[in-house]
Amino acid sequence: MNSEEFRRDLEDKIKREAAQFKGMRMRRGDFRGSFAWGGVILFVGVVLLLDHLGVISAEGLWRFWPMILVVAGIVNILDECRRIWGVCLLLAGILLELGQFDSFTLPGRCSGR
Repeated sequence: MNSEEFRRDLEDKIKREAAQFKGMRMRRGDFRGSFAWGGVILFVGVVLLLDHLGVISAEGLWRFWPMILVVAGIVNILDECRRIWGVCLLLAGILLELGQFDSFTLPGRCSGR
């Protein structure tokens, strides 16, 4: 095989690989979802660290845990493929958050504490 044949074979291979790569499409919402979950995990970690160090008291903050579902719902609503799942998470988070403040009583749960 001479250098000219090698060069043509290499160019053909590169063009085929580039065409396959162009065919791949990254989903738009993947980065946004990863970024949001990373932010949630980072926030929870910082709160736990500050609580452990005695800087803040996180006992009252745990009643806001359904807000994680609300954030996940908003992130999923922004992705066109996951809108229904996002609405479900958003509604579940809102209902659970209202239940935390006794503004809404979930079926099978007593409102008195």
